[in-house]
Amino acid sequence: MAMVEDYIDFDIENMLDLSMFDPPLPDSASLIEVKSIPKKRKRLTIKHDILALRQKYNQLTTELELLKSKTPLTLTKSTWQERSIEQARLAKQAMQENTRLRELLNQHLQLSRGLERMYSKIQRINKLSYPGVEQFAVLGITKRHESLRGILQHQYNLLSSHWIRHDLYRYENSDENIAKSQLHTLCAEPFIDYVKCTSYSKSVADISNIIWDMLDFCLEDNPKAFEVIDKDTECFQDDILYSRYICHNKDSSLPPYEARLAMRRFIEKDRVVIIWHTITDDTLYPWNPKYWRNNASGWMIIQSQGKNKSRIMSYIHMAAPTITTEPQGFDICALMTNMLKQFEQDMNLCDEVITKRIAQC
Repeated sequence: MAMVEDYIDFDIENMLDLSMFDPPLPDSASLIEVKSIPKKRKRLTIKHDILALRQKYNQLTTELELLKSKTPLTLTKSTWQERSIEQARLAKQAMQENTRLRELLNQHLQLSRGLERMYSKIQRINKLSYPGVEQFAVLGITKRHESLRGILQHQYNLLSSHWIRHDLYRYENSDENIAKSQLHTLCAEPFIDYVKCTSYSKSVADISNIIWDMLDFCLEDNPKAFEVIDKDTECFQDDILYSRYICHNKDSSLPPYEARLAMRRFIEKDRVVIIWHTITDDTLYPWNPKYWRNNASGWMIIQSQGKNKSRIMSYIHMAAPTITTEPQGFDICALMTNMLKQFEQDMNLCDEVITKRIAQC
């Protein structure tokens, strides 16, 4: 029975056209039109957009922090970057080296300038006489004449400086008699400066001859101040005298006084210059250690003031005499004061001798 019913149903389905109940299928053109029509988007407000962006930002930030924690950030330098850094370092090093070299160059330039100044001074010093026989006035056993000439030439070269220092040039055209003496002290050592200017009615040649002859025996004409014990004089052809004498001071209980004087006369066109200087050491004639040693030097100019009229200008420097063994109770200042008085007496005696000889001519 059941099989019959199934069979009948099958037939009925075959007999009926079920396609009539299905909706019609669209064609391809209609499908294209349907796809091209955009779907309407659901409209959102600005507030929803901001919230969505903020959520996205927070999400990305969280992911970034997570990546940083997992892999540390290391920057890799490119080849050009490393090269530029190295060039900058080398440039800075070169600038520092340049600064250091400039400083060294300035130091060497200063040193070279100092050496150049020193060399120029040495050249000027070399033009002068060497510090030996001339400056220290020392005589040896041989070449005594040459040594005396060098000593007195050095003394002559100092004439201009002393003339300016002591204002002697101011008295050249004057007829006034000038006599000035001063006792000074330098480094606890006393010394005497004496300036004397006098005019005479006689020619330069006559006055110079009188003074030159007087230098050998002036002390003999002054028995009041000194008593000459011994005297010896060497004369040379070129107006050079070397006088050695020992004298005793009658007014003092001091030991005898020994002097060694080298003298020279320079005859020039308009004047005559006479100079003298103490010989500090003589190998051939050594000093007596018991005697005082003279220490003096002087310059004298005799120049014309017209026909048969001459002007004598002189400057004399006397240092304190020396002795190997000083006596007890010795006062050097008292000795120098006494010497100054005696020297002034000698100069007055010279004036008398010159006046007397002029009258005899």
